[in-house]
Amino acid sequence: MQLVPTGKNGKQARVHDCGAAGMLTAKQAAAIAGVNVVSIYNRLGAGIVGDGLVAPPQRGIRSTGTFRDQLYADGQSAIFVACSIAQKYQHRIPTVDELRSEFGMCRATAYRWTAAIRAARGAE
Repeated sequence: MQLVPTGKNGKQARVHDCGAAGMLTAKQAAAIAGVNVVSIYNRLGAGIVGDGLVAPPQRGIRSTGTFRDQLYADGQSAIFVACSIAQKYQHRIPTVDELRSEFGMCRATAYRWTAAIRAARGAE
């Protein structure tokens, strides 16, 4: 005799194919995978079935090589960058191209920095 899990109101719960783990409810799959039930439903919505449903969460999938990764790799902070820019460009506001080449910023970040410098110095 096979036990059938029940959901809310005593109804039969929906079970999903979890590969080697067998047919499990979302709550059971979440307990095995170490994630919350919403993550299991997100995986189901993305079309993941089988062992992928009960796979542990992936850590550290963030892309590398971005400005933020390069900046904070040495323990530097945004205040360090601000002081470096202020020291290098004491008497004028740097251009976007200068910030991009000197500090490796993307264009949008460089525009934000120039706007912040203008606001701090009261320049229009």
